[in-house]
Order: sequence, then structure tokens, then C-alpha cells
Amino acid sequence: MSQSPRREPPPIIVTGANGFIGRRCCARLRAQGHRIIACARAPGPGLTTVDLTDSAAFSVLVAAQQPSCIIHLASLGVAPSGAHDPALVSANLVLADTVIRAAAEAPGCRVIMTGSMAEYGIHDRPLHEHLAPEPGSSLACYGIAKLAAGIHARSLGRRLGVPVALARLFGVYGPGEAPHRLFPSLLSGLRAGQVVELSDGQQQRDFIQVDDACAVLEALIRLPFDDLLVNVGTGVPVRVSDTCRKLAAALGVDPGLLRFGARPRSPGDADLLVADTARLRSLIGEPPPARLAAEHYDLGWFIHG
Repeated sequence: MSQSPRREPPPIIVTGANGFIGRRCCARLRAQGHRIIACARAPGPGLTTVDLTDSAAFSVLVAAQQPSCIIHLASLGVAPSGAHDPALVSANLVLADTVIRAAAEAPGCRVIMTGSMAEYGIHDRPLHEHLAPEPGSSLACYGIAKLAAGIHARSLGRRLGVPVALARLFGVYGPGEAPHRLFPSLLSGLRAGQVVELSDGQQQRDFIQVDDACAVLEALIRLPFDDLLVNVGTGVPVRVSDTCRKLAAALGVDPGLLRFGARPRSPGDADLLVADTARLRSLIGEPPPARLAAEHYDLGWFIHG
């Protein structure tokens, strides 16, 4: 008697797969043996081209692939030039709505949404998941958009029976970041021997290495959840100026090239943005390591990555 062919496990759909986190997330998932449908708006090698503003097209894709999970990384407003555009709120709501409604048509499909530390606004303590934005804090439209998209996704998921986990990402860094971000701009200037103008650098941030963040997202796939909100960070505050000096030392350049206080802070630039990781710890055990907090951390992988 001939055996019936073995069925492949259902795939995982990743939106925003050509972005900074998306590329590393897809690589991580493939390395762990998952079958991936990597979706992006722009065409590229290994990518499935789909525009999430076309809800019908994405629904057709999900219906055809019958994924076990959708990891929603696509987002608008990441670049600073658009962070204060009110149109971000409705645009990101549309993306979230498209993903949840499509998932509802694939029995058993779960959704992992990615939020942002920008949703919390300004506080003077570690940020717990249920902490509301501080009234009067200068919350950029990007943070408002991510907050609204997450609330809508969880509410719609409950209504349509789609399990949703919202992972609020903190200061993700690593190879492949956009040139305007802190570390790439530092590397570019310092390597060229140029003065790098910075704010005062006294901000404390929860920096999480991109592959560590992706490992948490992959771990969430294996956890049972119906409606989950969890911070994805290290829980360890690191002063921006200390990290900049550490990077200059790793490059072997004059730390005097770092001109702290030469630029004003951006509106709403909080003194402290660090995750309360108690919930993350309860889910996966130890939170990701605070690699930039290590006294002698080797930044070579980042510099050459």
C-alpha cells in the first residue's frame, strides 16, 4: 500500500519582511525550521509582494496559504520625518485591521502584532504593560498610531476569535538599521573622523539586540495565548552617552569627536525608556541580555555586521 505524501506544516506569514527587523526575523524563523511566507510591499528576492492597504489581496494570500501564525512587522512612520503626521494613525489602523480580518478566515491562525515603546509617552519609571500614556506628555503621532493599532487588533481579534499577542518592542538595534538611526549615524561619522553632534546623551534607553528581539518573537509562536500584551526589552537602562563612548572606543577613534549637547533633544524625548520585563520573564524565563550594558562588550559584530 502506498503511503500518502507527508503534509507540510502550515507556514508563518511575516509582513514587513524586507525591513530591518523583518529580515532578521525571517532568517531566525527559517533557521529554526519554520516555513516562511515573507511579505513586503516592494518586490525583491524571496519576497511575496502584497500591499496591506489592499485588504482583498492579503485575504486571498492568507486563504491560499492557511498559515498557523502571522507576524505583523509592517508599519508606517518609522522614519523621523513622518513621526508627527496624524495620517499615521488611520494608516496603521488599516494595516492592523487587514491582518486580523484575514487571519479570521484561516482556522487556527494566530497573530503576533509588534508595538513600540513609543506608545507609553513620558514616565519616570520602568514601563509596565498596563501603564497608560502620561497625560500631557509629548506623544508623537507614531506612538499614538502604534497604540491605536494594537488596541484595535486586540479588540477585533476578540470579536472575530483570532488569538492576538502584542509585543511592544523597545530599543532594537543591530546590523541593517536605517542610516538615520543612532548607531549607523555614529558609525558613519566616527569612521570618517568627523565630529558627531548629539543631544546631551543623558537619556537612558532599553537597548535590545535585533536577533534577541527576534528570538522572543519566535518564542511567542510556541506559547499559548488568546489576548496577550508583553514588553520585549532587557529591563536594563543604558545611558546613551555611555554607549556612544563605548562605540568610539571599539572603533579606536577620539571620543572628543562626540559633541554632546550640540543638538537639542527631539520633542517628547523621554529621560527614561526601559521595559518592565516581569511579564516577559514569566513567559519565557530570563529576558534577553542587556548586551550594551556589559562593561567590556565586544561591538565588533555590530561594527562589521
